[in-house]
Amino acid sequence: MKILIKNLNIVSSKEVFKGDILIEDDRFIKVGNFNYEKVVDEIIDREGYYAFPGFIDFHVHLDDQIGEFQIADNYQVGTQKALKNGITTLMTFVTQSKTTSLKDSLQIALNKTTDNLYCDVGYHLTPITFSDNDYSDIQDLIKQGYRTFKFYTTYKNAGIYADYKAIENFIKHFIEEDIKILVHCEDDEILQSAIKKSNKDEGFIYHSKSRPQQAEVFAVKRMIDISKKYKFPIHIVHVTLAESVKLLEIAKHECPITYETGMQYLYFDESVYFQENANYYFCTPPFRSGENVIEMNKLVLSDNFDIFATDHCPFTIQDKDKYKQNQDLIPNGLPGLEFLPQLAFNLFEEKSDNNLSMLCKKLSENPAKLIDQFPDKGIIKDGAFADLVLCKFGENKNLKGDKRLFNIYQNYQTDLEISEVFFKGKRVVENNNLVDNLAYGKVINLEK
Repeated sequence: MKILIKNLNIVSSKEVFKGDILIEDDRFIKVGNFNYEKVVDEIIDREGYYAFPGFIDFHVHLDDQIGEFQIADNYQVGTQKALKNGITTLMTFVTQSKTTSLKDSLQIALNKTTDNLYCDVGYHLTPITFSDNDYSDIQDLIKQGYRTFKFYTTYKNAGIYADYKAIENFIKHFIEEDIKILVHCEDDEILQSAIKKSNKDEGFIYHSKSRPQQAEVFAVKRMIDISKKYKFPIHIVHVTLAESVKLLEIAKHECPITYETGMQYLYFDESVYFQENANYYFCTPPFRSGENVIEMNKLVLSDNFDIFATDHCPFTIQDKDKYKQNQDLIPNGLPGLEFLPQLAFNLFEEKSDNNLSMLCKKLSENPAKLIDQFPDKGIIKDGAFADLVLCKFGENKNLKGDKRLFNIYQNYQTDLEISEVFFKGKRVVENNNLVDNLAYGKVINLEK
């Protein structure tokens, strides 16, 4: 099957240029300015449209149990949401349980993916025990294609906490392997101290005060030190503070450290905890000061941040309401998967070539590199997978979400129109609707 798409504004991380794209089967086979006179199966003229490589959400939680609550989106629902919004690859998580090995926990997750993946999915793996048998299992998983492992410097009660020594030992054990670790940075000792000093009678703002910004900054500094010491790739997830960003930008010149922020931390501040419906905004880390949000947005415009992600972790309205009177039990997590490109594009008032290239870098190219899929993904180039998003800018429209979930972005609008999505050469989405409702996605770790 050959498809020729003509007269596009093709976006890369370095430039925007006018050109055509020729797709054959699942790959781009010619990109740029050329005359193609051979027979093709379909010619599409998209004058004035922008072409982006398929977007990648590096941080998504799907079909998992957190405490007593089931995450609201399973693989089918989550990957459909992703694909409709131009996200052709997403990365989700498998956490070892207290009663099951990491290998077996992964297999349980893989069993759920059969015929349910509408886009490609990859896994970050979280080990919680570190015996010789565990290390042997992890070695096998690395050989199978799993390259990213996540650690939490908090959540002792949930049984997923890893102290700094455990993280260092893991790095030392796998120092020769081509892997990287992801770290949720909130120092548990600082958190426990803050919890003792905080007063629940102050209301929902307790959620923010009991998880102070010093916990993030301290843990980020420790991870920088560890990355420098071992020259080992570490990725810091959902950075919330401008202070952390500045530390990380300096550190990137000295060690292989990268970081992300979630869209929510660029749009909301801790004032939401004074609202009556504050329970819908509970997430960890919590929202920070209004001044910090302003500074974070300035850093975005200065081309900081390696990637934008969502930390999509949705719970139903009923689940969010269940313990409204006991905020320690409110499930922490927010929806965001269906809004990632729209919210990212909204950060830039001017849709200049430079800003569009910056978005391409943070939504496509850099995350593809972090999951070792570049240049198969993350770029529109001869030989890459034909994951393609065609979009234009039109009238502002409200951001509409899943009715099962509280939409924290309901008061925001977007002028981004995602018109068509091609996934490995197949047109799968038109005007935000799935074309044939067939699940073409695969687990990318197993494609190595």
